[in-house]
Amino acid sequence: SNSNISNSNSNNSSNQDATGVVVVCEGGALPPILCTSCLAYMNPYVQMDVGTGIWSCALCGHQNAVPVEELREGSRIATALSSACVEYRQPHDGVDDSDDNDNDNDNSDDNDTTSNDNDTTSNDKNKPEEKEDYCTYLLVVDENLSPRDGQAIAPAVEAIFKEQLASSIRDGDDEDAHARPTKARIGLVVFGKSVSMYQLGFAGLSSAHTYIPEDPNEDAAEDEFDRQMEERAYLADIQAGHDFTFTSLRNSLASVFGVSIDDNDGYGYGYDYDYGYNYGNGNGNGNAANG
Repeated sequence: SNSNISNSNSNNSSNQDATGVVVVCEGGALPPILCTSCLAYMNPYVQMDVGTGIWSCALCGHQNAVPVEELREGSRIATALSSACVEYRQPHDGVDDSDDNDNDNDNSDDNDTTSNDNDTTSNDKNKPEEKEDYCTYLLVVDENLSPRDGQAIAPAVEAIFKEQLASSIRDGDDEDAHARPTKARIGLVVFGKSVSMYQLGFAGLSSAHTYIPEDPNEDAAEDEFDRQMEERAYLADIQAGHDFTFTSLRNSLASVFGVSIDDNDGYGYGYDYDYGYNYGNGNGNGNAANG
């Protein structure tokens, strides 16, 4: 049934998950559906023609096409069109562990002299290590936003995280709880004349790695720039049940938009926030430390 797929933006948006819970979509070996023009992800705001499979991007208006047979309820496309937040998962290196598990079971059946204790130990060793379930959010912010718009980012993001992670706690006994990550990671990239990748997680300090694309010495410093980026942690962990102050995110955005922070009532207008930048040795790549 294609009843959940609409031809209008308003109907599509009404189908969004009202709770804001992240929907996990097992994508297999294929990547998510993207606009071929601007590379935006398919989302509830696109205009979809269910008869032809042609959809118009909500950001650039470019027309794209998907197979009509994929427009079925429960498919990846239907999930993208009806869910506000989707986490796409792909298998690591395309390896299916099912065959290995079958071989382990066959070997255990052939070995009649192995005790139950040894079988348990062997199975524990062969069992793949479970990785923590994270959903990553990367904020890409234009530094030319007005201070009013800039100061609204952190409170809005904090409210979203609180609701989504709190829902994971409330629904911990739900059979679908495994599809709701209890942890998340957040990153901040600010772009303008330069691009700054912020290191969140430092209380009272805003630290960023700044890259200036126009610099003529860019190629000479590329190796050092890549090395420094690999050594830095740009994603900060946020865990359900903890105090979500988002202090580092607020500090970083305050330094960008020139707004002061009041711990009692959030942001306040003002340009008395002290911040300084260190762009390295003139090679266009360096650090920005704000405090």
